[in-house]
Amino acid sequence: MKSRSWTRWLPVILTALVIFLLSSSSDPYGLLPEKVYRWIYLTHIWNIRLTKIVGPLAHMSAFGLLAFFLIRALGYKQSNAHKTLGLALVLTSLYALSDEFHQLFVPGRAFELLDLALDSLGGLAGILLWHLTHRSKGAETQDH
Repeated sequence: MKSRSWTRWLPVILTALVIFLLSSSSDPYGLLPEKVYRWIYLTHIWNIRLTKIVGPLAHMSAFGLLAFFLIRALGYKQSNAHKTLGLALVLTSLYALSDEFHQLFVPGRAFELLDLALDSLGGLAGILLWHLTHRSKGAETQDH
């Protein structure tokens, strides 16, 4: 069991690494293929630029995924559900805070409270998703 514990942490590490790499870019949209990049910048939905929709969804999705993987890595069990879910939210929010702080040192980026809130909300959504998909099982899911 111990020899496989790293496999539970690998998705957490990879997700955190992707978030870090994206937040290290002055223009994270620029990492997209050019056609997608142009489409996102030029498309408007109900007179709202698509970047105003894609950006928040990207924040919430990335940090939701991080929280989801953290729960698994922490060894979720029904008997300690509240503790594990709470710890996952705290760790996700702390990583979001460190990510925003990191952006103070990236040209063209800044510490954004809205992004921090979206990241934490995404973490909460990931935790809710975990809870909804695992509460009906009722079994211990440490090695799930």
